[in-house]
Amino acid sequence: SLREVGRTAPYGHHGKLKSLKDVVKHYNFGGVTDEENEHRDEELQVLYLSEQQVDDLVTFLQTGLTSKAP
Repeated sequence: SLREVGRTAPYGHHGKLKSLKDVVKHYNFGGVTDEENEHRDEELQVLYLSEQQVDDLVTFLQTGLTSKAP
């Protein structure tokens, strides 16, 4: 569930993603990082979201799925 996801940082199984914006940016680039990741799902694709779209998605995740304002 994504409900209250804005309150559950850090993100990722390793806790390296400190904010929702970090998560969205990570997936915006298809999960590709500078570090080798043999477990990266090859189905992940670059999303090509603009900076405004990234910000809009983060705002939705932070406020649209919560019972209270952050």
